[in-house]
Amino acid sequence: MPPGSCTEHQASQRHAGHYRRSPLIDFGIAIHQDDTLTMNGLIIGTPGYMAPERVRGDRAQTASDLFSLGVLLYQTVEGGCSPFAHHNPADPNNAVLSHDPLLPGCETGLALLIMRLLNGVSPRLRWPVGVS
Repeated sequence: MPPGSCTEHQASQRHAGHYRRSPLIDFGIAIHQDDTLTMNGLIIGTPGYMAPERVRGDRAQTASDLFSLGVLLYQTVEGGCSPFAHHNPADPNNAVLSHDPLLPGCETGLALLIMRLLNGVSPRLRWPVGVS
């Protein structure tokens, strides 16, 4: 990764009386509704992390970010493996469009949350907007 391509933040969390630090990475790619960063038809994003609607060229929405969060959570519990890598690691965008993700091998509640975030059929089902 070239220098300056991402910003690393440190987050502290208290655990068993001790503080631990967790790195958070912000790659700085944000799409606003009125942006004209690229020519029409070009997609900005990281293959394998982009929601299916973004791969198809549709507008970004909150649910698109939730899909990417689902990929990151999946990788966190599976040691870096992509939820779609088993289908076609050479073409992650096609795998996101064409296949269901693998079920993560973690506690059931977390696995269900991750699978909901990775819903490729209906972005509305990832998480209702305004629900916390």
